[in-house]
Amino acid sequence: MGNLPAFIDFHNFSGDQWWWTIVLVIVGIILTVVLQSSSAAVVTTLTALHTGAIDFHQAAILVIGQNVGTTVKAFLAAMGGTIAAKRTATAHILFNLITGIVALLFLHWLLQIVSLITEELHITDLAVALAIFHTLFNMIGVVVVLSILPWFKILIKRIVPDQDENYHQFLDPTVASVGPIGIEASRRAMIQILSSISVKAQNLLLEKNAVDFNKEEKGLQEVQEFLTAIANPNTHQQYEEHVGMIHSLDHGERLIRALKESEDYMDAVKTDQRVNELVGQLADIFEETIDNIEKNNWDHLLEVTEHHSFAIAELRKQDR
Repeated sequence: MGNLPAFIDFHNFSGDQWWWTIVLVIVGIILTVVLQSSSAAVVTTLTALHTGAIDFHQAAILVIGQNVGTTVKAFLAAMGGTIAAKRTATAHILFNLITGIVALLFLHWLLQIVSLITEELHITDLAVALAIFHTLFNMIGVVVVLSILPWFKILIKRIVPDQDENYHQFLDPTVASVGPIGIEASRRAMIQILSSISVKAQNLLLEKNAVDFNKEEKGLQEVQEFLTAIANPNTHQQYEEHVGMIHSLDHGERLIRALKESEDYMDAVKTDQRVNELVGQLADIFEETIDNIEKNNWDHLLEVTEHHSFAIAELRKQDR
């Protein structure tokens, strides 16, 4: 970096011309992309600053560009990802772009604030001063985004709209390598599948209408394939959670199979009072399930399900 002025005269990127600011921002972005790390790009900028290749003003603009340059990695990482991954990447990109624009618009005042802070704290290290500048404009970016958060979320959803409901939106292959996150992703998919099964089951039992469980069966298959890709558990708790998810898959498949078989007995339900009573209790279970899933009230759902299970077991004993 000490020989950098021999190749690029950064003194040309100064003065009243507007274009040099844009050029330095682009250089900062390119540095981050080429080095594949904003931290490495900042270190390069600090080296250039210490060797006199650039001044503090130019270094600040380069850092803004490097901050924006990190969005390229987020964009590439989200390609082919789930809706949630794409929205997260979009939020990251928009945040950095907004922060960069705000930093450029108020660059003169930000540099003055940094100068005041370094003078008050007797800071002479340019690296620390640049770190203060970087922290300052990112904090301002946080304040700006928080102030427009409702519109910010709407914008992200418009850029990355919802697709047709599917269960693999949680099953991002990139998280399968991290055991606990992979288990949580599969758990969320199973919750959505259970909710869909419960809605269709209630319709089957109360309205006596035939329903199609193909979508839910496909969802269970996707969860099963995802679970096989999850990294081996590192702790006993992770192992128990993994086994628990496998059991829930089995219960889901058996539930769908039982509901599909029950379609053959809907005529008997209409004439047999005992069977009709049993079906009513099953419908109550699914109604409670739907309600508690929506409220994330898992403890109460467990209690209600256990209560209904015992009641149904008693009815079955009486019929034997």
